[in-house]
Amino acid sequence: MIDHHYKHILISGGPPALASGISQRFTAAGATIHTLETATPPDQQAIGEQVAAFERIDTLVILPTWHQLGEFLDTPPADWDAAIANNYERALYLAQAGARHMFDHNVAGSILFISTIAIQMPLLQTSAYAASLAALHPFAKMLAVECGPYGIRANTVMLGWVEDEWSQAHLQADRDFIEAGIPLGTVAQPEAVGDVCCFLASSLANTITGAMIPVDGGYSLTQSEGDSPYPATP
Repeated sequence: MIDHHYKHILISGGPPALASGISQRFTAAGATIHTLETATPPDQQAIGEQVAAFERIDTLVILPTWHQLGEFLDTPPADWDAAIANNYERALYLAQAGARHMFDHNVAGSILFISTIAIQMPLLQTSAYAASLAALHPFAKMLAVECGPYGIRANTVMLGWVEDEWSQAHLQADRDFIEAGIPLGTVAQPEAVGDVCCFLASSLANTITGAMIPVDGGYSLTQSEGDSPYPATP
């Protein structure tokens, strides 16, 4: 059994159901949960000060805060700016501040980026959303390389369909069709994402860093043609 007693987990962003599912799993494993809301647009100095105020951070879980679908040709500049600011820049500022906090407090911690399988496969109407999260991929790997000597790990969790507020409308309209395209036949529950996060943050995963872990029931193995319905990710 994974044990996170005496561990402090900081969770920021995401649809409420997903953030709650992750929080519940860490709580069940004995962890103390902290949450952090950031300003829109994100401010690097403010985020740094917010993170620095925590006494201890063992794991930082960063979820996106902007989610909007749209055709590429019709995506306005404001959507591109919002996607990059709220999903990429905000995550970068949080990760940098979190890693600095871990380094300063001599904590061999873990940073988890919650992302989408759309960063690796074409999915309709996800250009701004997917691009803003795909930009975190090389950043997470470089963080893993540069902070590895300090015992700090960084991994990315790529989500497919998850039962949360961002997927609700799609699932209500097309659940049978969507689940038929998932090899395991079911949409992931937020707590299942929490299970993966708990594992990656634990000592059982202390040699895993710079990895990209799909949590999609196999959806990305069969739906890479780009004409499937959009998988509602975090």
